[in-house]
Amino acid sequence: VLEAAKSHLPSRPQEAFQALLPVLDYPGALDTREKFVAGLEAFGLVCYHLGAHDLGRTLEFLCRQPDHPEALFDLGYRCYEQRLFSVGATFLARGHQLHPGEVSLLTELVSCLEGLGLYGEAYRYLKEAAIDTPVCHYLMGSQALMSGRLEEAEAVLPLLQDVDNQDVSQMRDNLAATLRRAKALSPDLDVRGWHLALNGCLLLHISPYGFE
Repeated sequence: VLEAAKSHLPSRPQEAFQALLPVLDYPGALDTREKFVAGLEAFGLVCYHLGAHDLGRTLEFLCRQPDHPEALFDLGYRCYEQRLFSVGATFLARGHQLHPGEVSLLTELVSCLEGLGLYGEAYRYLKEAAIDTPVCHYLMGSQALMSGRLEEAEAVLPLLQDVDNQDVSQMRDNLAATLRRAKALSPDLDVRGWHLALNGCLLLHISPYGFE
């Protein structure tokens, strides 16, 4: 796949990128160090030909130091900024595997998984990591809620109760309010129910053409 993707360069970089997606999209097919570096190299070449030089330089650096935690975070963050959530999640999951105690890698991975709608997967990573910080506790509660684990979400609230930080207090209050609405509507959390729980307002019309 990697060689097939590179065969589109330099004249068709967008086609090269599309050809790379089967190995870059989460969970990816870069399960060995050799494959991971080869994937970094191919993605870097594509980025340079697409004009994404900052991203290309990050990938070039990672080809030399593929375990570097800050560079892996930077790569994941840049992918998130470009809405390449699935690609970012693949690289951030690798970074989290190599550096399980790095909060920034875990939280950015959760952001990418959230962008994909994989709330249950994000919750699993947070629960397994068990990092004792207010941000990780809040994220675990919010991902539990979004994946329908209302009891697990409620169990997080006491961990945020005595944190002396205005931002954390606001996040806790928002989570608690959303959870109250969700519990009041459970088990009838259909589309209208979830809209009310998450947004605090009523959805009056559902499109007959589907949800996307």
